[in-house]
Amino acid sequence: MGENRTTASIGLVVALSIALGGAGGYILGREHAPAPGPVAAETTDCAGVDEVIDEMLEERDAVGESGLPTHEAQDEEEHLTVKIMTVVDQNPDCFDAHLRATASTYLEDQRQGAAQDDTQRIIDCMKDTAPYGC
Repeated sequence: MGENRTTASIGLVVALSIALGGAGGYILGREHAPAPGPVAAETTDCAGVDEVIDEMLEERDAVGESGLPTHEAQDEEEHLTVKIMTVVDQNPDCFDAHLRATASTYLEDQRQGAAQDDTQRIIDCMKDTAPYGC
């Protein structure tokens, strides 16, 4: 009978250690956890975001009628499109998931295209075949 008491006592000690260890870790974690971050003071002003985008769309549409040379007009339209997509990407509370995904994909494609253009410019400069200054 003495062995059963010893085994039961050891089992009880192990069970309590595990239980208290888990609780102790939880309590210790709660005690030393960082303070929660600040709560957003206000929500995104979606009406203001819509106004900004409307202004940029009007500006983009006006570029086509500005009389700029074609390549300059295309560059300006592209620049304004990137700005519009950036506004959409940075204001997720104001747009649905589909539009945000479209904006994000567009911006990533732009970054990749710019990297490819830069790489080609470096290659052209190294070969001394650049049609423009290096």
